[in-house]
Amino acid sequence: MEKREADQSQGQNEERKAKGKRRDQRDFRWRAVHT
Repeated sequence: MEKREADQSQGQNEERKAKGKRRDQRDFRWRAVHT
């Protein structure tokens, strides 16, 4: 049970990281256009 919860939170962390990376790329592109 504990292990499954750990795997679940690990998956959520990976999702959050992927979203953050995409957002960073978009922000970077926006900055490149607007500076």
